[in-house]
Amino acid sequence: MVEWLNCNFGSNKWREVNHYAVSLTIDEWLVCMRVGKGGGVGFDYHFWYRANDGKWYNKHGYYYASECVEGVVNPSTANNSSGWKLEDITNYYSSTTVYYAVKV
Repeated sequence: MVEWLNCNFGSNKWREVNHYAVSLTIDEWLVCMRVGKGGGVGFDYHFWYRANDGKWYNKHGYYYASECVEGVVNPSTANNSSGWKLEDITNYYSSTTVYYAVKV
């Protein structure tokens, strides 16, 4: 992930942060990521972002619209949320949640 972020954003356009309650600068967005594996899919990565309204949003696949993950404050503890679900597999994305502050 570090290599991809550096290649696509540059090393000065992102930083890894410890959790969802981090202080951001005015030009940063908070993004979180988990990895899922198994279920006949292999490895897959899934991302959420926190919007200006304080809510978390995610997008499953290229053909789905972004959706709000209602009622979630801390993505690390939202294991049963639709945002960490893949098709009918609840908590498919079950790795440790990693957080990034990404500059726009």
